Amino acid sequence: MPYPHGLTECPCKKKKCPRHGNCEECIPYHKNKGKLPYCERKGFLKKLEKGKINKKR
Repeated sequence: MPYPHGLTECPCKKKKCPRHGNCEECIPYHKNKGKLPYCERKGFLKKLEKGKINKKR
């Protein structure tokens, strides 16, 4: 499954989440809650732009 932003693994920090690594379930779940998933939040995207996130993560 391709992950957003060219990542090879799910960037979410909540490893025990039942939706971890499953974008098809995660994104709608967060949209219904009124929040963005971790991989779409401003803080994560800024870190990604600055090169602080390893794309092989």
